[in-house]
Amino acid sequence: MPGTQGETNMNSIIFGCLLTAYTIPVIAQDWENRFSAKDHSNAAIYSMLDSIQTSVKQSINSVVPDLRYCDVFTGREDSLTSLRGKVVLLSVWSIGCAPCQREMPALRRVQSELRKKGFALLAISMDDSARQRRFFKSNNISLGGITALVRLHHCPYPFTMYFNPSAYLIDRKGILRQFWAGPKTYEDLRKAISLYL
Repeated sequence: MPGTQGETNMNSIIFGCLLTAYTIPVIAQDWENRFSAKDHSNAAIYSMLDSIQTSVKQSINSVVPDLRYCDVFTGREDSLTSLRGKVVLLSVWSIGCAPCQREMPALRRVQSELRKKGFALLAISMDDSARQRRFFKSNNISLGGITALVRLHHCPYPFTMYFNPSAYLIDRKGILRQFWAGPKTYEDLRKAISLYL
């Protein structure tokens, strides 16, 4: 005897949850397996990010809102407006993101080479401050920029739209010029940043 409409709907919901719970790790693992430090431009990997990119594109060439954050090393609270006058790369990363870690040497290199020309790297993570400090110390990593924790209640659009790793390139006047999701090579980073120096 067939079940009621309510039972059918509940079974569909349970099946959907199980399918999602299985599919997301598989997609994430597939993305991780296919990522190569030598190949940062595989379009198939990032095809799922079209909606994010489309959404952020609405803010390109607009002044970005102020973003408040806490420096994980000094504990000092600051905001994006304090970097006005510099070309800022706001790089979003997380500790559990292997591609983010692979991109760090390129970020460190552009920061080292372009700092004197008015470039600033602001590496943003949602990871706990103490966890970030332990990560950098245990892996002997220094980005040479500001590594900060975003305070979620101060996180305005478009900074709510991100993927690990992703980046917002902001000019000296605080105008968002470029956004990308996924890691970049040193050459790509330097080329993009140099347009606004």
